[in-house]
Amino acid sequence: MAPSAALSILFFPNAMVEKQSALEHFESQPNCTRITTLSSELSMNALRESVVEALGESRLDDAITQSSTALEILLTNAVKMLELRARSWAKKGKTAEELKDALSIVQIYPNHSSGYLYVGKVYTTQGFQDIAMKAFKDGLDHISPTDPAHALLQQEYEFARARSERRIDFINEGPYDIVSCITSHLTNDAMVESVKVSRLWRTMIVENPLLWKVFEVQNTTVSNSLLPVVSHHVEEFRLTAHSRLVSKCLDMIPAGKFSKLRSLKIYHCYVAGGRERNLYENMHDVLSATSETLTHLCIDDSRVKLSSLADILLICRKLTSINLTRRRSNVNWLTRLSLPYTTSLTHLSLYTYDQENDVTQIEKLFCCSPALKYIKLDGFSADILPIIARHCHNLTYLAFNPSYFNDEVNLPDITADSRRHMIFGGRFTTRLILPLLEKFHDTLASLYILHEDSDELDQDLGLWATYSLPQLTKLYIMSKHLHAHIILAALIRQSPGLTDVTLDGHQAPIENDSIDALTQLTQMESLTILWCNIVGDHMSRLLRCCQLRKLAIRFCGGVMGELLMAAAAVKTLVCLRIDVFNQDVVDKMEDFTESLANLPCLREITLEYMELSTKTVRNLCISKSLKEVSFYGCKVSKEGLCILDQHGIATRKHLM
Repeated sequence: MAPSAALSILFFPNAMVEKQSALEHFESQPNCTRITTLSSELSMNALRESVVEALGESRLDDAITQSSTALEILLTNAVKMLELRARSWAKKGKTAEELKDALSIVQIYPNHSSGYLYVGKVYTTQGFQDIAMKAFKDGLDHISPTDPAHALLQQEYEFARARSERRIDFINEGPYDIVSCITSHLTNDAMVESVKVSRLWRTMIVENPLLWKVFEVQNTTVSNSLLPVVSHHVEEFRLTAHSRLVSKCLDMIPAGKFSKLRSLKIYHCYVAGGRERNLYENMHDVLSATSETLTHLCIDDSRVKLSSLADILLICRKLTSINLTRRRSNVNWLTRLSLPYTTSLTHLSLYTYDQENDVTQIEKLFCCSPALKYIKLDGFSADILPIIARHCHNLTYLAFNPSYFNDEVNLPDITADSRRHMIFGGRFTTRLILPLLEKFHDTLASLYILHEDSDELDQDLGLWATYSLPQLTKLYIMSKHLHAHIILAALIRQSPGLTDVTLDGHQAPIENDSIDALTQLTQMESLTILWCNIVGDHMSRLLRCCQLRKLAIRFCGGVMGELLMAAAAVKTLVCLRIDVFNQDVVDKMEDFTESLANLPCLREITLEYMELSTKTVRNLCISKSLKEVSFYGCKVSKEGLCILDQHGIATRKHLM
């Protein structure tokens, strides 16, 4: 509808619709705001013509009186329209627009009470009692004491004053430890806004050192005035931001503001549209300014200009942890690592592109870093492994080429616990790994092996059975090698304490010797089989012998049907995960889900990448112990989900 037509309907309803009241007319318009107080008796057109006629006949008093009446009607209608629109804004949660319309009512009709009442109530709801009291007081000054609304304004004024007197500034008056606990949950951006409330709030928040131990700058603006003020409290500084903000924050460090800075972490910072150009050139000054306090340095996937690793260690001699992920433009930075002193390094995470030369250089670093416990190396040649075994006597965590593992593999965290973990990915030979197993075999807790090349393990396969692994509890092995089952069987036989085993991507069949070894693991609680070529009868025999609590069978091709029926016979199962992409197996899911009723301990089941019939879902409800079902990439009917809900089974859905 054109604006002119809408205004005609609003202010001149009788001219548009003869013999129909304004109320009936607007209720019949689906897209118009309904106004219930428009006069249905008085025609504005007729009144205007009457004013014109009185003016033409020189009846000036009549013309003035009738014009005043018309204006009074227009103002009343405008007030009602603004009030209705303000209520609409309120229902949409648009408080600023609601307040704007309420203030417009006061401006166009200062002698009407509704504007003051509306403005005051908006401010009261927001907690601004002083401003609400002023709005009600202005209304009392403009409204006649004889007006019935005067008493209502007085009542609201008293309520706002009572609320203002009862208001407690918890930051200023609350106990220090409680205030610290509350404000510790605020983000940096929220604290930036909080210090603007008052001087007392600023003092309480800025001078609390516990709040600023960790300062994180993400892709948002940070107060230029606040960061220098709190910088002397900051012990860990994290940057994940765009280039201009990173440069601004790092420039504050050489100015001497960060006197307690122990940890500097820069994540994923680069120049937008120019990832090969450095976004910060003065990193040398930053490190020099923090050389007396800095112990942790992490620059991960960020374009900042760095000196060589040797220069970093010479400047910051107290560094205990370094995590540097570099790009191809910095290929010669691992040089001159024959340091004249012993470093304090315990954590080292590096990435290289020059495998052969960097292996020689990094050995020099290992020679002068006897305290190293956690090592993560990506892109290096496997020749580095015997060097680590030769020099790193306190090694607790080793991750060699962990980037070869996909995100679904839950690798242990670098500081997860004090137990020993080793992760090997990429290309390596048996003889390169064995020195590490020989040195740490009696304390190794978890072992992850992802072998990329199918030819490099042809020699010395029998050496895998040389060393016992009495403390090993978790084993992940993925290999395309034709004799991978020999390695698997040897490792399992040497590790009687295994509780968690994952077999991934074994293209060659898993033979009887591996199955026999697995059946001897009396403590095994979790078994995951991914993309494996395994004989169904062998797997059935294994599952009958084990007391598994967690079982995952994923993408095992033609044997999936046999594996599913074997899984349905494991009475101790608590968690079950099934991934299927073979339609022949999907057709068997109805029988499989029905057989799950025989598992008395089953509480969780995850189904992935399949189309489930309503009957299949209904069969899940037969199980008395089942509490949760997760669907990932599955096609499930709404009826099926309702059935699960009616039986009190929680669902997590990531549907196709």
